[in-house]
Amino acid sequence: MTLSNTAKSWKNKIPITSNWKGILSAIFLILLSACTHPISEKLRSEIDSNLTFEQVLESPEQYLGTHFLWGGVIAETRNLKDRTEIEVVQKEVDGMGYPDRGDKTSGRFIFFTSEYLEPTVYAQGRYIVGVGILREVRNGRVGEMEYLFPVLELEEQHLWETTDTTAYPFSYYSFPPYWDPFYHTFRGSPYSARYW
Repeated sequence: MTLSNTAKSWKNKIPITSNWKGILSAIFLILLSACTHPISEKLRSEIDSNLTFEQVLESPEQYLGTHFLWGGVIAETRNLKDRTEIEVVQKEVDGMGYPDRGDKTSGRFIFFTSEYLEPTVYAQGRYIVGVGILREVRNGRVGEMEYLFPVLELEEQHLWETTDTTAYPFSYYSFPPYWDPFYHTFRGSPYSARYW
């Protein structure tokens, strides 16, 4: 039996009912939402993607009032009398709004909002991405070292889960043999044989 005949045979045995169509449509919508940027298209359209974080650090006063889409890992969240400030270690943000998980960074910046944000939720080590307007450049400290912080007023933000995989629902390890519950690796190699 040829491959095409086999496919036709299975098609006859398993009719695509309206229920199956509904299930497939639901799966499609879930995958589509998983691939959606967490920041609204309207705000992203106001961003000049050619402006880098490093350029802003070189002459920050030049860019006061400009919208930026920045992200990174939270160093500290502070609740002040009239605002919440989030100090962020900058990371490159990819096309899906996901901050890079590597060690590379070009510095720090501060998001602020008039809303109360819970520090145990916006906790150190969590990843955040947001769009804000550069309002000021502030002298501060990182430990004992003086530091110049770009300060952005948040307009929209997204806090990523600690082990969030929604940005890449079909990562390399989503496919066989890694989804096999009986597949084990030896010394971390994905090519090692399974054992029992």
